[in-house]
Amino acid sequence: MVRVRYTGIAQPQKEFEALAPYVEIIRDLRRATRRGSKDEQALTALLHVLDTAAYHFTQEPGFYGPVARQG
Repeated sequence: MVRVRYTGIAQPQKEFEALAPYVEIIRDLRRATRRGSKDEQALTALLHVLDTAAYHFTQEPGFYGPVARQG
């Protein structure tokens, strides 16, 4: 078996916090869509991906807060 070295991201908390303004922009875009539409679903998927990636590196669940649509 080949040994794989994984160094990761040096400061994942800081790096993912830098993406927080984009998460808010995506949430604003999602609020402008019709509930249940394909547009809303695509933006929700994007929010899930960002939150999952943040969790992978930071081990902090719900890094960007709840993904569920509010308002």
